[in-house]
Amino acid sequence: QPLRFAAVLADGERFHAFRLASDGQPPTLYFRQQARGITVASEPLCEEDKGWQMLDDGAVLSVDAQGCQLHSHTAAFAS
Repeated sequence: QPLRFAAVLADGERFHAFRLASDGQPPTLYFRQQARGITVASEPLCEEDKGWQMLDDGAVLSVDAQGCQLHSHTAAFAS
């Protein structure tokens, strides 16, 4: 079975949102940056709201008090 993974992990000071899959079909994970912060959701909360971006397969979004960083990783899976 393929590994398909989308999650957000937090420690009270920062959070990390992950999206990856061994078969190139990861679950959806979107983020939206606003003046008040960043929202992460499995689907856009309101389609009328602009600015939702889907995380790429293998991407990690890291957010802390200093801002956010988007990291792209090529997942190394054995077939």
